[in-house]
Amino acid sequence: MAILNQANPQIKKIMVQTTYETYKPSGIEWIGDVPEEWEIKRLKDVLEEKLMYGANEVGDDEDESNPRYIRITDFDENGELRSDTFKSLPLNIAKDYLLKSGDILFARSGATVGKTFQFKNYNGLACFAGYLIKASPNETRITSDYLFYYTQCEAYENWKNSIFNKATIENIGADKYQFLKVTIPPKSEQLAIANYLDDQTQKIDRLIANKKAQAEKLKELRQIEINNAVTKGLNPNAEMKDSGIEWMRKIPENWKVKRIKDVASVRGRIGFRGYTVDDIVEEGALVIGAKHLNSSNQLNFQDPEYISWEKYYESPEIMVQVGDVLIVQRGSVGKFALVENEIGPATINPSMILLRLNSRVYPKFLFWFSLGEYFFNVIKTIVSSTAVPMISQMQAGVFRVLLPPIEEQIEIANYLQDRITAIDQLIKNIEAQIEKLQELRKIKIYEAVTGKIKV
Repeated sequence: MAILNQANPQIKKIMVQTTYETYKPSGIEWIGDVPEEWEIKRLKDVLEEKLMYGANEVGDDEDESNPRYIRITDFDENGELRSDTFKSLPLNIAKDYLLKSGDILFARSGATVGKTFQFKNYNGLACFAGYLIKASPNETRITSDYLFYYTQCEAYENWKNSIFNKATIENIGADKYQFLKVTIPPKSEQLAIANYLDDQTQKIDRLIANKKAQAEKLKELRQIEINNAVTKGLNPNAEMKDSGIEWMRKIPENWKVKRIKDVASVRGRIGFRGYTVDDIVEEGALVIGAKHLNSSNQLNFQDPEYISWEKYYESPEIMVQVGDVLIVQRGSVGKFALVENEIGPATINPSMILLRLNSRVYPKFLFWFSLGEYFFNVIKTIVSSTAVPMISQMQAGVFRVLLPPIEEQIEIANYLQDRITAIDQLIKNIEAQIEKLQELRKIKIYEAVTGKIKV
């Protein structure tokens, strides 16, 4: 927490709180002791009615005069309703599934299972879809704001995980949610806790938003640095000429425009050199596919795959070497990586293209060039013009690249290595601070709704 406090001294004032005078065991492992006057109730005991499933409808009507049809995908990462996903249902169907302000929606399955959303302050009628479960808090027993905050805390996450440990699929139905144990302070304390958490989370959320904005600015700077270096070079006084390339105006006078096939061999696993699942073995040569290229365009073999030695030696032209550039031609189209280090016997699978560069190209320069906007635009144009998103070897071969003299390629690559490494470290530091702030947010909610602090 030291880094967090150093970076955000204004948050220190949030950290000190008092505790209650006496506590008692809650009987629940992930809640621990609770204040003496608090109760533990099942969710079904603090609701106005039984938990209710939503409508199993497509919801393709966009008539805004009808009730909005709320689905899981309609909520953004902050739990707010999106404006660009509006769907509605005719009132004669929606009337049985209408929401009122304060209802809590629980996601019952899929990637968002267990996530909760608070329906509040919506201007108009709305209903909800079948993959959501509605809980209507009985305000005499539990307030909507307090219940919603409870479902954002670690105690709720631990309960959810305990359900998954007993199931083969991630699915929580009303039969499980109804027995969720909830801490119930006196009504006045519920209101105080919700107000306190509104204040605390808003402060933390503002800090997080500021940090995310800083990270985005650095990412923009990162892209600008790459674009400028690989299209204009490092000499601001260089003589310029027309590039003859769309998306690019002038380039340094002594730079050349070349097709990939003029400076590299373009190879792939095609025709009879393909393989079947029978050729995949536990021990053999490493076979590289799209899954082995991470979001930073680096090779990652945490989930390695191996091909038989017979298949490996059958195709010597696609045996991977240091200095090769690998491009994904199907799936994550246009993703690429440079083989910078020795990885042992390795080849590519049918979704990859291998570029073996000649002496006129410094591999690291081509790597940085491929991270520029020009390369992105070329890939985007090709993919958008085909029914099946992919890049053929022929298309890859006619990609045009800018080539400074080899010495300048090395100079640019070294500059970008240092510059981008420094920027990436700043981004990494900010992301670590964001993670700490998000942890603090969870801690503040947990401490308040389980009575570890008195507000």
